[in-house]
Amino acid sequence: MRIFDPLRSFAIRFFSFGLIKKILLLLALFFFGRTLYKYAVTNFSGVLLILTLCLLAALVSAFLISFDTPKIKRLGWNSFLVICSLGIILSVTEATLFLLKQYAPVSVSPSIPDQLRLREIEGTNDYFWHGKKHTRNQFGFRGKDWTEEKKVNVFRIWVLGDSLTFGEGVADSDVYPHLIESELQKDFRVEVLNLGEPGRQSEEIAELAKGLIDKHEPDLVLYGLCHNDFLPAGKSQYNTRDDYSFPLSKRLKASLLARTEIGKFLEDRYNRFLLNLGLRADFIDDILEDFHSYQSRFSRDMKRINRIVTDRTGRPVISLVLNQHPRFDRNRRMSRIAERYMNDAGMVVIPAEPYELKYAENKTKLHVSQWEGHPNEKAHRIFAELFLNEIRVNPLYKGLIDEYQEKRHP
Repeated sequence: MRIFDPLRSFAIRFFSFGLIKKILLLLALFFFGRTLYKYAVTNFSGVLLILTLCLLAALVSAFLISFDTPKIKRLGWNSFLVICSLGIILSVTEATLFLLKQYAPVSVSPSIPDQLRLREIEGTNDYFWHGKKHTRNQFGFRGKDWTEEKKVNVFRIWVLGDSLTFGEGVADSDVYPHLIESELQKDFRVEVLNLGEPGRQSEEIAELAKGLIDKHEPDLVLYGLCHNDFLPAGKSQYNTRDDYSFPLSKRLKASLLARTEIGKFLEDRYNRFLLNLGLRADFIDDILEDFHSYQSRFSRDMKRINRIVTDRTGRPVISLVLNQHPRFDRNRRMSRIAERYMNDAGMVVIPAEPYELKYAENKTKLHVSQWEGHPNEKAHRIFAELFLNEIRVNPLYKGLIDEYQEKRHP
């Protein structure tokens, strides 16, 4: 019957040898390509990974070439030539970048020397980092052991902060809280407790102060502020948000970044491009723009910290922005914003701008090394001198500490 003619015609075409061959070829390419792709992104590196990805794309072009239709066949040949050319260019570029990394080490960051690497001291919480011993006391804070209960006739100073106050990368004796203590102990009965903890933000510092202030009974509280204190608790510094990420599968992208030089190069250039266009921002941009209300939350934390301290001691916190990278304009802008909120909170604010401009102009290095961005010994001396000057000059504190002057016998 004629009604079955279209069905019969479709069956004849479907089961023709040419169509079955193409379907079988397509299935074979699919399973082979999927297996090779999974193996390549897991095990291959560099040029071999790039060539494998190009080979998979070329196989798709080869399948198109097998068609009898002139347009499809032409599309297959054109795409095949483009893919082969691209594969050669990318492979040569990858090989070049790899050789530059191997034979031109001045163009890339060298590895950290063994003597500067982290070395834990067995059986203790102490460790060496950058060749400097980092001692933790029985409470996990930096420095020697101390009692929670305040000693009689001893002026007790608290120093709040994060890893900058803790003193990552410098010796115990070079951390600014220790320098303050050593200098004041020449004339006064003083102890300085370094409560700086790596990773702490202002919200966590406020909680720490609230939990310990009644036990420790400090007479004076100093606060060394780090720029990332604007971030919420548990939020680390980030170089860039993931806005407008390149449309690749996470697995393939991670493999290209981990195994190829060209992947790292293109990722870096893509991030810089988006940053220049203002389409992507790092944590400093987000703070300056009050992204996620970072500034509003920071303002609340400053008021809370100062309220906790003044309710217990009767005197406001002495605060200073610790900026070991003063040559960057964005960092100095953050310092001014932080100082405004600390001043609004009622803290005594030591202006950071004089030392920032001084060391930005003469390009003095104030961080430990290219592998450690925390303040170096010179920076800690600067911070200590500024705090000491405020304690000695400000009538709120000078008269108070004078009561603890050490009596010297002739």
